[in-house]
Amino acid sequence: MIRVHTSDSFPVTSTIIDEFNNQVSGESIYFDVRYMDDSYLVPPNTGKFVESTIASGIYVANITIDSPGSYVCYVTCSGFSTTAKEVLVEEKRLAELVWEHDTAQNLINSIDFIRAIEGGAWKIVNDMMVFFADDNVTQTAVFDLFNEVSIPAETNIYERRRLITLCYNCILDETGATILDEAGEYILDES
Repeated sequence: MIRVHTSDSFPVTSTIIDEFNNQVSGESIYFDVRYMDDSYLVPPNTGKFVESTIASGIYVANITIDSPGSYVCYVTCSGFSTTAKEVLVEEKRLAELVWEHDTAQNLINSIDFIRAIEGGAWKIVNDMMVFFADDNVTQTAVFDLFNEVSIPAETNIYERRRLITLCYNCILDETGATILDEAGEYILDES
């Protein structure tokens, strides 16, 4: 049995085996989704499988069913036996729908960012504050630091402004004073 939620696309795979137990390539295979009592859907939910480009004789179709209920997915190919698979389609729960919303995704991303900043080390390098993930190596954010009159500063810091992006996965060199990228290239100078 295949269990899915309404409107979710799910893959169905099929293989055709000949009388010598070999997978058969180059066939036309079709699917037809029906109600459990074998009556047709209106509109019909039918289509053709596509043969895999990775392995010959394996066919794939992506199917979507919009209404909850129990269904049968028939797989047919001329000259070969028909197969069937039961499909149970359930409504998405309200909580799942809420967390799929763009606003929820933005909230999740914001919380992940806060956890990344709070979870690891931070270091002031020249007039910048660098935050690291909980592994204390992976850079998560960089802020420019300023004094009360908006001059870049290492001490008597009054304000910080986040740099949008400096590099990905930056690390400190062995002195702890210079930031390097993954390839070991200097990206901040020490002046």
